[in-house]
Amino acid sequence: MSKICIVMLCLVGLAMAAPQSAPQPRALQLDPVCLLSPIADPTQNCNNFSVRWYFDAVDGDCEDFVYSGCGGSENVFESEFACEVRCENVHDRMNSFESAESAESDEFLRGK
Repeated sequence: MSKICIVMLCLVGLAMAAPQSAPQPRALQLDPVCLLSPIADPTQNCNNFSVRWYFDAVDGDCEDFVYSGCGGSENVFESEFACEVRCENVHDRMNSFESAESAESDEFLRGK
């Protein structure tokens, strides 16, 4: 009888310790454009300089840079606002989703 109880306790413990992750909603996936380098072909040398914006996927925000006028990718925006609308807002929602998921996991592991 005690062996059965021990086996049952082990199985319950394994089931409780198994990681449970919620699937990420498709709407929160980062736009592939936001992952591109702002300069598609750095070998091109142009002289039509202006300030442009690109999404830095590592830092998770829009950064400005001096754009030469050619050789850019789709991750080059004329304004910070345009960059934020396309990339940063989705990135922020992804981080909020991941934070909420992590908090739920912590509560589960603490037995709340």
